[in-house]
Amino acid sequence: MATKVEAKPGLILETIPVGGEKKLVFHNELRDKMFKCSYGFKGGAVKALGSTVQQPDGKYMVCVYPGESSDFVVGTWTGLSKSHGAGEPDKAWKDKQANDSKSVSDQDVKYVMELLEKSGKKTVTAQVIADECAAAGVRFVDLNFPPKDSSLKPDWLKRNVPLYPWKRPSTYLKGTGLEPTLFVDKIEPNDIDQGALADCYLMGALASVAEFEHLVRSMFDD
Repeated sequence: MATKVEAKPGLILETIPVGGEKKLVFHNELRDKMFKCSYGFKGGAVKALGSTVQQPDGKYMVCVYPGESSDFVVGTWTGLSKSHGAGEPDKAWKDKQANDSKSVSDQDVKYVMELLEKSGKKTVTAQVIADECAAAGVRFVDLNFPPKDSSLKPDWLKRNVPLYPWKRPSTYLKGTGLEPTLFVDKIEPNDIDQGALADCYLMGALASVAEFEHLVRSMFDD
């Protein structure tokens, strides 16, 4: 029977019996950190799986990226040494996420633009887009605030800001067992988490409105 243990907060190590051997699989439950796992095995014989590499010192190393699982090794051993490091995902992974996200976002924008063109609507507001998307079963895109880097970094902002892939909640939560939820428990100003997008004017306004829970709820259709 397979067993799971927490190797480090957010990192799960699963051990799966395979014949007379054991297979190790890592699961990263975090969404903003990667883990670098390095194990040394004593006795028996071990085979690297997936993207695992054997280092010059004989240890096996694998990077487990946010929200992903990685097959590690399979084999037998009598003892092991281990280390788990956590940090920001590397640039190559971030670039791949950004490119994959851009491809999906561009396709969503294309669908919505084609839908509006077929509708023949002359005045296009966010509400018009929402109504057309709902009727056609197409995912909503606000064309006045498209899922592009330019929406997060306006021309007047001179300093560099971190840019992230655009993801819908269903994509961001994939693999977590969680479902997107509009409201969770009580609405309060402390729910606001500004980050680094230079939108303090918007976050401040939202925090002020959050003092009155009924006002926030009234902004959304049930």
